[in-house]
Amino acid sequence: MQMVLKWTSVLIVAAAIGVLIKPDLVPAIGLSGDDTARINNAFKNHTSNIVVEAPAQVSRLMPDLVDVEKHQVFFVELESGQRIKVMHNLDEAPPVPVVVGSNIRLRGEYDWTPEGGVIHWTHHDPKGQREGGWIEYQDHIYR
Repeated sequence: MQMVLKWTSVLIVAAAIGVLIKPDLVPAIGLSGDDTARINNAFKNHTSNIVVEAPAQVSRLMPDLVDVEKHQVFFVELESGQRIKVMHNLDEAPPVPVVVGSNIRLRGEYDWTPEGGVIHWTHHDPKGQREGGWIEYQDHIYR
């Protein structure tokens, strides 16, 4: 019995360390966070550059933005009612086939704007220098 408890403890610690080292794997192992309150506070306090994760519903689709990089652009609404623009880099990740009303989970970097904010970096970092993001839709993770 003690051996089983020992190995269970080892596995739990290993999983926790894995999440800390590689947080972009969180959705792949069935864990999830909800930073809706942090996003609302960031908007209220004009805070930017925070990595967040939250469930949301797609409320509006926009044409792709082609500038230096190509981005899929759409708006989501959080459970709190806050509306946020999502800028998903199509040069680094595949497009997400969402429609208005789609329920998604996303992880990325929140930046304040007067309109509610924007979440970008919803993809892996090709240089491996920062935390990766993702969008989860219909049991598929786009990063």
